[in-house]
This record gives sequence, structure tokens and C-alpha cells, in this order.
Amino acid sequence: MLANVPAVFFGQALVRRVSMRLVRGAAAAAFALLGFLTLPGLPRLG
Repeated sequence: MLANVPAVFFGQALVRRVSMRLVRGAAAAAFALLGFLTLPGLPRLG
């Protein structure tokens, strides 16, 4: 839990400067990119 403290403070400072919509969009894009990059490593189904 103590390791989360810097992330929370950084997140609060970021939201003050950037819109929450942009932060959510960036997080969604990063999540989608990481998911896409893991697809080649998955075993073939069927």
C-alpha cells in the first residue's frame, strides 16, 4: 500500500493539468496496445 502513495499524488497532479477524459483515453489505449501485443504469444486454438 505504501508503494501506491507516489502514484496517487502523481495522478492527482496530472489530473489538475490534463482533462480526465484524456487520461482515461490514454489508459485505454495503453491497455489495448498491451493486449494486442500479447496476442502473438498465445497458443493457437483449434
